[in-house]
Amino acid sequence: MPTYEETIAVTDATTLQSEMTAELAANGVTLTGFSPTSAERGLIALDARARSVEQGIRAEVVKSGFLLDVENRDEAWIDLQVYGFFRVARLLETRARHLFTLTNQSATGGPHTIKAAGASGPGISLEAQAINGQRFRNTTGGVLQAGIGQTLHLEFEALTAGLEGNIAPGQIFKLLGGALPGVDISNSVDSIVAAARRRETNREYVDRAVSRWGTLAAGGHVDAVTYRILTGIESLTKLGVRDDNPNGQSSVEVYLANAAGPATNDECTAAATLFGRYEPLGSRGRWLYLPAVARVVDVEATLELDGTNPNAIANASAALSLLAAQWPMRAGVKLDETLVKAIIRGGAFEQYVIPGFRGVGDADTVAPLDDVVLDVGEVLVFNINLTEA
Repeated sequence: MPTYEETIAVTDATTLQSEMTAELAANGVTLTGFSPTSAERGLIALDARARSVEQGIRAEVVKSGFLLDVENRDEAWIDLQVYGFFRVARLLETRARHLFTLTNQSATGGPHTIKAAGASGPGISLEAQAINGQRFRNTTGGVLQAGIGQTLHLEFEALTAGLEGNIAPGQIFKLLGGALPGVDISNSVDSIVAAARRRETNREYVDRAVSRWGTLAAGGHVDAVTYRILTGIESLTKLGVRDDNPNGQSSVEVYLANAAGPATNDECTAAATLFGRYEPLGSRGRWLYLPAVARVVDVEATLELDGTNPNAIANASAALSLLAAQWPMRAGVKLDETLVKAIIRGGAFEQYVIPGFRGVGDADTVAPLDDVVLDVGEVLVFNINLTEA
């Protein structure tokens, strides 16, 4: 088995050509006439170039396993791969926001009307500087009253993103531009409103994306629940998740179904045992694993048979059962009479892996089928009664 370094190594065509020529000589091939313009030399050169190109393709394919080589990959390439695969965007650097205090130190100054940067109307906007050189601009406004000791708390945002904006208490030291003579600015222990973050590294980005993926994530999203339960308990075929806190804060209901309909109590117990250890912190014990609620739909129809298929009615019933077994437990998905009739008439549907069959000319439902829209937690069950017209 080659090493990772060997799989991404690419040999240039010139080196490959020399190696191939040397190997031919070692095997007893006479190299007389292998001039640069000879057909023999040309064939070797073409083969060497093709092999080098193939090695380059192989190396790029191996490198596309971005989970292995993230530190050495271009950020734009990682962004493209990770977002395309996981639909998770990289966390970019943000700007710090602080609450700074203006203090009037002048007996004659004020009142001072201050407006947020970019706002219209009377007043002035402010810019302040920290000891590390980071600058901040006010995002809120107010009035600093006249009189020594009068204070006004305003929110300021760093002009540049990054961790440099997370200044410590006492590090903001001056207002710029001389806009407010006799006014001091300071930041206290609890001045920070929103801490800035740095740009996410390739490794951090990939690790965060992978942690959300169904095969690896603990249980913080529906994909994880679906993957772990349906791959861990073979008899279960689908599930629905209510994550809108149905029984209070942090509560979740997982409705389970098998191919025949609602799951059995044993299957629900098995799901609780399997997934219980993956429930997110703070919600342990607030997850319920329940049998899905059967949404029974009567399908009674008469079929006009053309005599070419003695099993047409059985085929139609089996096709309807396949449709019910694969119908998603997802709120808002509509089942209508047109689809049901098409299934009965023998239509093939790749979306639901339902094979077509022959023998049915037409189908008339005894009573019109209303559109069926399932709620989360409901599983479709057909009560089938098909007869020949």
